[in-house]
Amino acid sequence: MNDFTGHDWPIQRPRLREPRVAQSNRRSPRKPTSTPMDRASGTAECQVGRRREAPLGNQRIAFPPRTTVADFDRRERRRERTELQRGIREVTSLDRLKSCGHTAVSTGGVVVRGGAQGVGFAGLATCGSVWACPVCASKIAAHRGAELGNVLQLAQDQGKTVAMVTLTVRHKRGDGLKAVWDAVAHGWNRITSGKPWGKMQAQHGVVGWARAVEVTHGSNGWHVHVHAVLVLDQPGEVNAVRLGERMFARWSAGLEAKGFSAVAASGGLDVSVSKSAADQLGRYLAKMGGQSVDHLALEATHGAFKRARASNRSPFQIAKDFLATGDLSDLAIWREWESASKGRRALTWSKALRMWASTEEKTDDEIVAEDLQGDDLVLLPPETWAAVRGRSWEVLDYAEQGFDALTNWLDSRGLRWFDPPGRI
Repeated sequence: MNDFTGHDWPIQRPRLREPRVAQSNRRSPRKPTSTPMDRASGTAECQVGRRREAPLGNQRIAFPPRTTVADFDRRERRRERTELQRGIREVTSLDRLKSCGHTAVSTGGVVVRGGAQGVGFAGLATCGSVWACPVCASKIAAHRGAELGNVLQLAQDQGKTVAMVTLTVRHKRGDGLKAVWDAVAHGWNRITSGKPWGKMQAQHGVVGWARAVEVTHGSNGWHVHVHAVLVLDQPGEVNAVRLGERMFARWSAGLEAKGFSAVAASGGLDVSVSKSAADQLGRYLAKMGGQSVDHLALEATHGAFKRARASNRSPFQIAKDFLATGDLSDLAIWREWESASKGRRALTWSKALRMWASTEEKTDDEIVAEDLQGDDLVLLPPETWAAVRGRSWEVLDYAEQGFDALTNWLDSRGLRWFDPPGRI
């Protein structure tokens, strides 16, 4: 079934190809293309107290939104997120993702809303998948990054040490993602459980920790590693490095129990301590919902939003490559990713850090379900939403310019809209 029936713009479907023989011969993905909306003629109706007629029988003119460099950057990222979500929707095995950002939750339509936080839609289904949905991932990563950044800034303001510890696992092509990820989870649990961890916390002054998981895929298969930020009472790099070494010993033991290993001298362990250490996990969180999602065509704009290094690709890069080339081996990688990542957490806090910071945790579903705060601009009835949802980012581009710009754009295409209840 075509999820995009009713769109005024046909979707460009991937051409299916057989798997590649060698990754080094990868063709660069083509930039996604789209067909402009066919302009409708005639009159446009809206519920503003009377019927609006197009001037002199012609369509109203809607000028392109005003654009600064920052505006273009933001809008391009939003467009890429939405286009990628649209493409993934056609191949995903996740039922909730199939309706995310696409299906209205009520028969009344979809509201376009604007405020200090930006512009967006209210009344759409969400999936809350930080791993498989580029739109939800971006929103979740922004929330998590801001929340953790505030806590780490508080720690630094109180004179505590913030250390970043990265732990990796040796892997090879053919290792299944689930097996590697399970080993990583077991290794981390080995670090943070039992009496040995209690002693380490006391000896090194561990206030708490936050741990993020990053996954890429390359010529050697799946690469899963942990980024952990530690808040310490004791000052100094020596203390943090010694703690990292003791953590690595238990990490290695946990991996070995699952048939894997790690070598500290070969990149298995990295410890850094500086005033910017708090930003390092924040940069990864931004990348988790940023470059790997929406900056594939704007790599030079944000240093934090960079592609995976060397030949490794993030899962969202793999999805975009498949949609551009139709390479079946990329589709197989993506489907393994969806299956193995489902139900796992991208960011985990220790209870001790939550208690110290006096913060309450929200689930990913709660974060994406939060409605944007602001004013309701217009209500798009079901037939209008069906016509514009394939290019919903363009609706928001005009919404950023305000009520008149948005309604002029809708009227110029003969699309009905209504004043939302309560609009003055």
